Amino acid sequence: MQLEEFQAAAKPVTSADKSLFEKYMRDYPSDICVYTFPFMLLWSVTRHHSYGEIDGHLVISYRSANGEECFYAPIGPNPAKIIREILPPSQGYSWKYINEALAKDLETSFTLAWERDFFDYVYRVEDIATLKGKAYAEKRTFINRCRALRPNILKLSSAMKDECMALHQRWVETQPDPNTPSIIEERRTLLSTMEQFEELGFGGIGIQIQGRLEALATWYPIHSKMVVEDFEKASANIPGLYQLLLHELAKAVPRQYEFLNREADLGIPGLRTAKQRWNPVYLVKRFFIVKA
Repeated sequence: MQLEEFQAAAKPVTSADKSLFEKYMRDYPSDICVYTFPFMLLWSVTRHHSYGEIDGHLVISYRSANGEECFYAPIGPNPAKIIREILPPSQGYSWKYINEALAKDLETSFTLAWERDFFDYVYRVEDIATLKGKAYAEKRTFINRCRALRPNILKLSSAMKDECMALHQRWVETQPDPNTPSIIEERRTLLSTMEQFEELGFGGIGIQIQGRLEALATWYPIHSKMVVEDFEKASANIPGLYQLLLHELAKAVPRQYEFLNREADLGIPGLRTAKQRWNPVYLVKRFFIVKA
């Protein structure tokens, strides 16, 4: 299929597509953090997501920062066949977000590569919820310091939208360049998340100190054993608040979920160090097909 044919038939992602997307993602799960319906819906404004069903697979495209149309790995029983035979790179298809198992299947046909900056960090929920052992001694110290401020732990809901956006705005004002596209996109997406919080099935917590919301974190199931932390924001001037936030989030995640995906570090040195210090159990590699 020529790329132009797919583009002509593709449909934009809307809230009406929830059941369709979730069925595919439930039947063919991935550990990569983007494979959730809320991500496809809420980031569609900036990523211009479109989709089609092809030979029993869900195929989703997005527009990269340079305007190129790219594709997430097909979701279905035989994604390698879709890439090799039906939507090959030779016809203009640029494939990204390929997991390790699919990459091994494709490596005899294509040249694949990965970028360390985009590996997702995965943790055991129980480890962060209990903080047992010497590995978490420093985290417990920070958390105890924050608990001295008598924080109030709350279950997030759409009713807290204004408080969440006010917290985010205070965080924005601490950034070197508050007007970068990524910050503007994140703010828009957080607003949409809070407006549809219950409807989309999000979970999350907030932390109030002296009556003001000072931290928030949200999560959403990727599959039956894993959730992804979508947003994590806290006032940086309160010692131990970020540590307490992640600890309380893990405690709030239903015990049926064993793993927590905290997304990638994007190559930011401080963020990489912070994620590593929480002792991930493994990293999720994302591959892409190198164009000839």
